[in-house]
Amino acid sequence: MVHGSEARRLDRLVLGALLVGALTGCGAAGGAETTAPPEDPRGGTAAAAAAPASAPPSATPRTDAPLPTPEGTGSTSSATSPAASSAAAAAAGRIQDPTSSVEVPVTTEAPTRVRIPSIGVDAPLEVLSVDADDALQPPVAWEAAGWYDGSPVPGERGPAVIAGHLVGPTDAAVFVDLGSLAPGDLVSVDRADGTSATFAVDRTISAERTDSFPTSEIYGPTPDAQLRLITCDGEYDPSRGHWTRNMVVFASEVGP
Repeated sequence: MVHGSEARRLDRLVLGALLVGALTGCGAAGGAETTAPPEDPRGGTAAAAAAPASAPPSATPRTDAPLPTPEGTGSTSSATSPAASSAAAAAAGRIQDPTSSVEVPVTTEAPTRVRIPSIGVDAPLEVLSVDADDALQPPVAWEAAGWYDGSPVPGERGPAVIAGHLVGPTDAAVFVDLGSLAPGDLVSVDRADGTSATFAVDRTISAERTDSFPTSEIYGPTPDAQLRLITCDGEYDPSRGHWTRNMVVFASEVGP
């Protein structure tokens, strides 16, 4: 449930550089010049949008807790210094960001893995936090997704938030096929205590990263356990260093 100052923040919170930084797919880092359109693994050039000509540096991993070791194949990124990461976030622009709807400590039930069989996703989950500017830090690895630790643990009441990259420096990233999900498709989230929660997709939206972004609809309190899967969408805007839209998948819990 959103209380007091947290509720008042919903109207102004801008999802900082979710999938910032080194995202060839979700933003340019460190002021990297954007000159050539990327090859979109979903087919063709990425919405005829310009993207970084070379892969920018990655976001900085958390220093207060170890991140899961990425599994599978594909490009992984090396960490930059905190100063470089801050510069990357600034260069990447800002997208609508969640506020913490509940106080959720990282416990033994924290999520560790997300599985979406219909689009071939079986990925480790990093733990994502917001910085002092309410900017949600991105997953470090392209093939990993991340759980926002200011949202409920998947399976608890409220909207749990999992974010992932769209494309990496040279290939598809974990959520490249997120837009292919259909109502009824299943998403399972494993937790550290050996339990899991299963969700069924309700709907998918593509929202412009503007003042009209449906922040409350996506991050507001819910009467039951729900899940939000988020990645970038639309066109890459080189003048702002980020993509123009966010894709958000809404899902509701259907069982363990």
